[in-house]
Amino acid sequence: MWGYEIDETCIVQPFRRAVRRWIVAQRGASTLSKSSHQGKWKSLTSLAGGGSGRILGVLFAGVFMGALDIAIVGPALPALQDQFGVDSRGLSWVFNIYILFSLVSAPLMAKLSDRYGRRAVYLLDIALFAVGSAVVAVSQDFSILLVGRAIQAIGAGGLLPVASAVIGDS
Repeated sequence: MWGYEIDETCIVQPFRRAVRRWIVAQRGASTLSKSSHQGKWKSLTSLAGGGSGRILGVLFAGVFMGALDIAIVGPALPALQDQFGVDSRGLSWVFNIYILFSLVSAPLMAKLSDRYGRRAVYLLDIALFAVGSAVVAVSQDFSILLVGRAIQAIGAGGLLPVASAVIGDS
């Protein structure tokens, strides 16, 4: 129609160059070597023993834990209400605090994984989720339960973005 054809290189190559220039400017480096970034990506692969199937399994397990934690609390709400003696408005904070902290931590953890590496941040997310789960398990007060849910959510909020970044990087 316009007298010339537009192929992939007309659109994709300038975009890639612009993204690389932006990354270089953000890091203050003079060059962007792909091999230096691949080293960080491969370090997460060693978390699961090296195979791409294993790394996907590890990533899936972490994301599944975070997603399951939202749904698994629903059936436990009547027991929590009886245990802590809270009304239904207060009980809604069990969900609300999890969603709030999860949404706040997702971009934070994604940025931290860009800066400090995917493996380190993914392990931090798993550790935070485990610590939050332990706090919830031993809580004797409703406010402590909410603190534990917030810690869980900070860890779970980073699992999906970091896992997605790892999959996108490889």
